[in-house]
Amino acid sequence: MDLTYSEKFKDYIEEQNDLGHPQTIYKFPNGYGASVIKFNYVYFGIEIAVLWFDKNGNWDIDYSTPITNDVIGGLNEEERDNVLQQIFDLKELG
Repeated sequence: MDLTYSEKFKDYIEEQNDLGHPQTIYKFPNGYGASVIKFNYVYFGIEIAVLWFDKNGNWDIDYSTPITNDVIGGLNEEERDNVLQQIFDLKELG
């Protein structure tokens, strides 16, 4: 089972990758999103980075949100969904 996949947020999946580790990119209506990665050899858990999508659909990690100024690691599935909900609830920039 891919721990980067959230059933609750499946409608917002932008892409899924396997770069030696599973990654799911989520894009939310507020312009934010998340990169959810499972590094088996680094963390015992799931890592999330907050993303910002520009008007062309390109994304970059956003280190300036109230959620975190870094990535969040060591999460379980319930914590993953809690962080995804916090990102989903962020107010849109501009």
